[in-house]
Amino acid sequence: MSADLIPNKAFFDTYNEAVLILSDKQQLIYINPAFTYLTGFGLQHPFEMEALAELLKPGAFEADGLFKNRAFISFSKKDGALLKAKVSESDITLADQSKGKFYTINLLPGLDVLAKGEKKFYELADASPALIFLQDENEQAFYFNKAWLTYTGKTLQQQQNLLWKSLIHPDDVRVLEELAPTAAKRKSYSFEFRLKKFDGAYRNIFAISTPVILEDGSFAGYMSSGLDITEVKEAQNQISQLNHALKQSTEELDQFTYVTSHDLQEPLRMITGYIQLIQKNIERGNLASINEFMAFVIDGASRMQMLIGDLLQLSRVTRKTVPFAPVNINDIIHVALTHVSKAVTASKAEIAYENLPTVNGDTYQLVSLFENLLDNALKFNTLQTVPKIVISASEKDDKYIFQIKDNGIGIDNKFHKRIFAIFQRLHTQAEFEGTGIGLAVCKKIVERHGGEIWVESEPGKGSSFYFSIKK
Repeated sequence: MSADLIPNKAFFDTYNEAVLILSDKQQLIYINPAFTYLTGFGLQHPFEMEALAELLKPGAFEADGLFKNRAFISFSKKDGALLKAKVSESDITLADQSKGKFYTINLLPGLDVLAKGEKKFYELADASPALIFLQDENEQAFYFNKAWLTYTGKTLQQQQNLLWKSLIHPDDVRVLEELAPTAAKRKSYSFEFRLKKFDGAYRNIFAISTPVILEDGSFAGYMSSGLDITEVKEAQNQISQLNHALKQSTEELDQFTYVTSHDLQEPLRMITGYIQLIQKNIERGNLASINEFMAFVIDGASRMQMLIGDLLQLSRVTRKTVPFAPVNINDIIHVALTHVSKAVTASKAEIAYENLPTVNGDTYQLVSLFENLLDNALKFNTLQTVPKIVISASEKDDKYIFQIKDNGIGIDNKFHKRIFAIFQRLHTQAEFEGTGIGLAVCKKIVERHGGEIWVESEPGKGSSFYFSIKK
């Protein structure tokens, strides 16, 4: 096992309290510098800690609160001196997703440091890169180290009492509220929250709070220390996004493989079959059916050309070659309507839109997006119905939500997700022409613009296609 498995290792390396981490197989995989400094033991020096090893056996701790706590224990330092300590146990998920045990060793002589050596404590705290603060038994903060004050840009007086909590992100205040029962029981706990920096930006902080217990066993408050893990969180998010993109790419590759082996080969088989028939008829001198067979060959070639063209269109969306720029959606729809003008005229469709917003995007792709959605709304209709299409937009948080509503034939709920996959058709060529790639292209375009696309529809009641685009 390796210390590389330890999440937030940089935090534990600078943490003031002694820390041990065991794997799910009870193997010791991490000891922080504070433990080595206080006891003389380190991972590079195998050691025996009979009392501590006895304590760390599974089931030896009481389950209570965020941590499982045990009363005071005694064990020997490397030089043989006897130490008194309080050990707190909690579960921890390691980097390989296995479960381990996290132990905080509170050495009682160290916990009394404020009473016996305040000056030395403050010097050490101010030298630490961790954000350290102290609270008394009434949860009133009375000390913040230099790293904290530099981070927040506040003075010690501005941070005392409960004023420091005003710097916590409003959505994360609940984190402290949820920990209140554990804190009231004077248990150790860890938590993650966003803290406002001096420049106004919120950054992610991982903190651990441990109770300050004096030699007589009395509770003197909490000592907390935190570390900025924003970059770690961002890296985790990027890895998560890359994993999602990889999974999506794998699914699309599977779909493409299916298309290659079925949709693209179907017109090729037809072309090959009719050419063989033409060849046989020519050899026999039977020329009567050649024109009919040639029509089928041309139809198959046209369909194959259309399939290949649509695949190229889909690949162009993925390449992201054009940088985003401000685009007025009213202008986009005007261009898209010129592309489908024949269908609009033939069906006498009624199309309404006005006062649509300006977004940051790719002009060519947004035209393609609305063109495909308009084409579907015009196509999937009955001959007896005059198509009526309404395009509108609303705001939600940091996005615009667009709606293209029609009065067409509608879509059964069980197909609402399937229609956005490539070459997924719900109707035969005889019923409605097309390759079944239009909505897959729409999905790619919307995702490139930081949004998502979905449909609400019922058979016979029309459809409403929705998609979001970041402001």
